[in-house]
Amino acid sequence: MRKIDFDPPATLPAADQEWWKDWSARAKKAVEKQIDAWETWVITRHAEAATPPPAGTKPVAKKPPGFNDDIWTEFKERLLKSVFGDKCAYCESGNPVRWSVQVEHFRPKGEVSFRTEEDGPLHVATTSDPDEKEIDHPGYFWLAYNWRNLLPCCAHCNSGKGKNTQFPIATGKRYIFLRKLTPANGDEYARAIPSPTWKGMYYPAPEDLDRLEDPQLINPYIHKPSEHIVFGIKGVGTGITPKGEHSMNVFNLRDEDLRQKRQKAQEEGFTDYTRLLSSYTVQGENLATAKERALKKLADGRPTMEYSAAVFDALPKYWNMMAPM
Repeated sequence: MRKIDFDPPATLPAADQEWWKDWSARAKKAVEKQIDAWETWVITRHAEAATPPPAGTKPVAKKPPGFNDDIWTEFKERLLKSVFGDKCAYCESGNPVRWSVQVEHFRPKGEVSFRTEEDGPLHVATTSDPDEKEIDHPGYFWLAYNWRNLLPCCAHCNSGKGKNTQFPIATGKRYIFLRKLTPANGDEYARAIPSPTWKGMYYPAPEDLDRLEDPQLINPYIHKPSEHIVFGIKGVGTGITPKGEHSMNVFNLRDEDLRQKRQKAQEEGFTDYTRLLSSYTVQGENLATAKERALKKLADGRPTMEYSAAVFDALPKYWNMMAPM
């Protein structure tokens, strides 16, 4: 996993600027439509509960309308190569190793779950509705098209033994849904989306949810993964913080097949490193300068390098094993 330096539209090439403007406008409309659909569904359900339908008939609103996945699929297809290096944002596998690539919603869009222990049962997350009643969290549907919540992810990390609907938060924190805000809340108020139905209630922005919930997963947009996960030789990864440990578990980063692929990438990376080192020393560079140049050369290719975090963590370890100083 590596940090993704992406802050549109400033970081987008000129060719993508017009596309981003159009995509953002369509995403905004889709958000508004999704919020309206969910609130209409809730109101309909409440009405049905107050006046049960005649015997033998079914309620009208079983669930809110589905999402428009074309919008986040377009985000992935347009930026997968230029921003994400054709790799899964979590395990750094490239096409087609653990593919097909999906769009991962950092905060799950349809429902939210968590585990209290590794390999334990999934628990449904709860939150409070506008009437302050506890409900199953409906998912962060208002973030379904927010770029800060969208990451390309391989099928292994996102499903099966991977994340699915998991989203662990810090002990003692509550899952957030609608919040009552006023202009006195400053930036939080400005970033939030007002509810069309419940006056004074707002759907929070990702930045504010991060502060309120303290997610226990690494977000490549905002965290430095190297501060949370370290890799040893043979592709073995270890979480060194709660976020790192949760991320290793939730994204199934201890998968044996994945460990083997990381090990292979580490060995190939060290071979490339020593080859560059030899070339620079032959050219007359002293060892310290040659090592610096070799590392920089490898780092230039890091955005598209599979398992780059594991490779760069292991380089000094392999060096000390093969050529101790």
